[in-house]
Amino acid sequence: MVKHLILALDGLSREELFWFSKFSPLLHKYCQTAVASNLTAELLCNTQTTWATLLTGKSWKEHHCVGYTKPILYLTEPQIVTEAHLGDIFLTRVDAERTGAINVPLLRPSARKWIADSASATNMTVSPASLAQRLPRITDRRSFHTPGNIRRNPIAVWRDAVRADAERIYAAGTLLDSNLELVLLRLSSFDVAGHFLFRELFDDSFVSKVDDLNLLGGALSELLQKMEEAEYSVVIISNYGFESCSRVVNINGLLAAGGYCRIALKSDSRRNSAAKELSGSEHSNRWHVLQTSQACSSTHGTVHINSKNRFRTGVVEDNEIAALRREILEYLPCAVHKRHGLGMLLNANTDPELPDLVFRVPGADYTFNQTLNSYDAPAAVHSPFGFLAVPKDRMLPLDDTINSVAGANLVGQLISGSAP
Repeated sequence: MVKHLILALDGLSREELFWFSKFSPLLHKYCQTAVASNLTAELLCNTQTTWATLLTGKSWKEHHCVGYTKPILYLTEPQIVTEAHLGDIFLTRVDAERTGAINVPLLRPSARKWIADSASATNMTVSPASLAQRLPRITDRRSFHTPGNIRRNPIAVWRDAVRADAERIYAAGTLLDSNLELVLLRLSSFDVAGHFLFRELFDDSFVSKVDDLNLLGGALSELLQKMEEAEYSVVIISNYGFESCSRVVNINGLLAAGGYCRIALKSDSRRNSAAKELSGSEHSNRWHVLQTSQACSSTHGTVHINSKNRFRTGVVEDNEIAALRREILEYLPCAVHKRHGLGMLLNANTDPELPDLVFRVPGADYTFNQTLNSYDAPAAVHSPFGFLAVPKDRMLPLDDTINSVAGANLVGQLISGSAP
């Protein structure tokens, strides 16, 4: 039986993987004996969508996960997406009791050994509860840093992320005693830092971060050494990278300007985590209330038409949907270019499980905040370019660049034992 470690370094490109390896001798050794391809995501490159593709081997058009939330009963009340919405995932091909998942989006507590991801909506940190006794260093790392905190002390935020990842690496090493067949470990440091440090992180003159990189790289070397001794095959992946951000785009504001919805601001301190998605800041108590809405964006990168047959408070008749979809498809790119000078990539859908429009504005972040006064553009946003690295001895058919669906299926083949 071949045992596997899937190590995710989300936020790094292939070139940045090699850069980071100089801080980790065992990672550097791995890179010298691995085949690494560029990995490209399909249109959407948010964390949840790319992980849904990795876990299922399907595109977003098939697994229907387009973000952290999706509207189900009401257009303006999105619900959090989890693995329960995805159907078959490759983890089910391995006995759950012999699987460990650390900081992996979408996954929930089950028979597997599980440690919450940094954006998990559950109150649990570790599952099963008995695992907490073996992992005294694991704490709840689902802290949220406001843009103000990040601007005031970005290095403190970076170091907090590094310490959290060091704890996760320690946990993965501890789980080896359970003789697990599959371990998924996702590190968040580069994803966190990418948003506000970006190129500065990879500047060797940025001396204040070197100790942190040595700490992270050293911990990773210790884990890779343990994995080698325990005869684990290691696959390293990054589902997305980063690109410079120049604008913050308010899609609902543009839709309101076009007459497709009306927006009011309302204050209330009592909101669930999904409702917070509709605000520009998790810590803001002012958020959009969409009134008499024909269409709106309730999840970043999407637009839903408020269909009577789809949503309980829908206002658009079935025979009006196609024309309205075409109208918005023509209107939005022009509105984004006129307001921000940016291009827009759009995909129109008729599948009732998908948004009517899915989009990406390269080089832009999105907000639902009406005023935008409390939110400055981050240094960078996700780009669709990550990497996949596998051991040379697996002889997998990797091209220099592969798409995320093909990469996910190769990983699934490795796990199931059907790969060469």
